[in-house]
Amino acid sequence: MTVQRIISGFGATWMICLAFLLLLIMPGNARAQEAATPLIYSTDLYYDIQDIDDHFDAAVLLKSPEVDLKGIVLDNHFYPSDGEKVLTKLMDLTGRKVPVVKGLGLFELRSFQDKGLYVDGQEGPELILKTLRESSAKVAVIAVGSMTDLAAAYLRDPDLWARKVSNVYVVAGSADSPVQDYNVKLDPKAFVVIMRSSLPIIWVPVDSSMWYFPAQRMLVPEKNQLSHFLLQELLYWYLRNDWKANTHKDRYEYFDLGRWMWSTPAFVHVVRHPQASEMFDLVPAKVEFDDLGVMKSIQLGVAKSNLHVVKNVNGAKLNDFIVSRINR
Repeated sequence: MTVQRIISGFGATWMICLAFLLLLIMPGNARAQEAATPLIYSTDLYYDIQDIDDHFDAAVLLKSPEVDLKGIVLDNHFYPSDGEKVLTKLMDLTGRKVPVVKGLGLFELRSFQDKGLYVDGQEGPELILKTLRESSAKVAVIAVGSMTDLAAAYLRDPDLWARKVSNVYVVAGSADSPVQDYNVKLDPKAFVVIMRSSLPIIWVPVDSSMWYFPAQRMLVPEKNQLSHFLLQELLYWYLRNDWKANTHKDRYEYFDLGRWMWSTPAFVHVVRHPQASEMFDLVPAKVEFDDLGVMKSIQLGVAKSNLHVVKNVNGAKLNDFIVSRINR
């Protein structure tokens, strides 16, 4: 064997070892991105802040490298006060760019077979179907708000959904009481279409999935509290000048308040967090709804069910998850 061939052999071996070492030291975020779950996110986020937890939800997803966010559907029922401006700011702050489209808007399904084909502005259902058709991996779908765009897209091609959807996360409805929550009321028939389907569903109902998030205390480091206080004062000054809000109660009552949260179990599950079981229980269930989307009955612990419901949330653990994402 010549010296040249010996050196060549060592060179090949060295290259293999180097590649292996690079794989070992590759940052966790990079490895997560390689195996990221394709995701479509539908949200009723508004610029004029109908519900502030939607802002936290979008921030958590944008800061989660475990998901490949294919697109965001703005399920707004009145324009132009939609969330495009908010999402643009959130994407600037998180360094992530994602396609954003408007949903079907001020529209409800007229029947349980309604595909919504006659509605102006088809970007929402079209984005969903295009993503499913083009993805080589199964796609997760999360809806926080109305199920209108999901149901319309599903009814247009249920076989595609059956083949290409890994889970549908339904953040709407009530599991502990026979009432319509706000999200169901937006489009009861769309909610019923999804919940009566045979799709794999992770149900995140409002009453069994809500906890309190002390946002001010957990998100603002002690060393930054003075800066945060001054920024709050500046914001109030602008609001007072804009809205002449001189009759409001003492503004300091708001400073230490947090927010009741709801949607986060869906995000924990979709990123396959290893401590998910410590944050909430995911229980197989059989659920029946009437035509208005009101729950008629629920049986927990039903084997081989296509639907799983979130129960027994651990607010402290979920709060830590939110903070770890936003501050990462």
